[in-house]
Amino acid sequence: MEKNKDYKMKDIVAADGWVPTDPEYYVKNSKMPGPGEELDLWTFLEHRPDKEWIAFAEETGANLTDECEAEPHYIGNVPIDQNKFIQFIKDNKDTCQKKYYEARPYHTGRNEFTLELPTKVGYNKGNCCEYNWGLYGDSNDKLKELLGKEYFESIKIDYDTALMRLLAYMPGQTLPWHFDYLGGWCRINKHLNPDPDTRKCDIGDMKRYLVMITDWHWGHMLQMANTFWPKWKSGDVWEIPMEVYHLSTNAGMSLKLSMSITGAKYA
Repeated sequence: MEKNKDYKMKDIVAADGWVPTDPEYYVKNSKMPGPGEELDLWTFLEHRPDKEWIAFAEETGANLTDECEAEPHYIGNVPIDQNKFIQFIKDNKDTCQKKYYEARPYHTGRNEFTLELPTKVGYNKGNCCEYNWGLYGDSNDKLKELLGKEYFESIKIDYDTALMRLLAYMPGQTLPWHFDYLGGWCRINKHLNPDPDTRKCDIGDMKRYLVMITDWHWGHMLQMANTFWPKWKSGDVWEIPMEVYHLSTNAGMSLKLSMSITGAKYA
């Protein structure tokens, strides 16, 4: 199936969408199946819900042939103190956004969330839980301060408008097949006239970088298109290519900790 050229990013995440003020909203109002409610094998085989998600993914650009090698997207290794981020997590439980891979209030249009595709194929509260910092309280500012302004200068990302997301995945948890919409950054920086389809704003190009906080360990995986990216070290930085499907999972026994930086790249 060829990609649907009429599928627009700006139709997926509302620029003025409602963001809950309570970080516990996502767990309290989750519609994901809980223990004992998850999809079983026989129901899956009877209904084959995977076919709907595969068709949607192909319509929006995924296929089984394209590769996305890591090297062209590798920025380098900028040493960080991972212990500071571990301590940040311990000290900032109140600003943690715990969530599952399902629709949130600001998702609009036709996407895997509004179509409830993750739930249909068997994702549930036990296998797609993410602990996330950067949206609530002063966590975004604190995370930027942990890196320091010189860090942002080195990657030429505007410090003041940068959006941080510290992402913690426990063993057994997965961030399923998806591509990045940049909706959160667009909502917060509407004054910069961001266009999620051209990925440009008044400052320059909109970029997303992935900073690895903890070293790679057994079971930690990052897949871009049909390419598995290599083992990483703490401090490694990659640019995440836009509109490229990817996933990340922790099938090991140690914490998988990374951080995304979304922002405007200046010349």
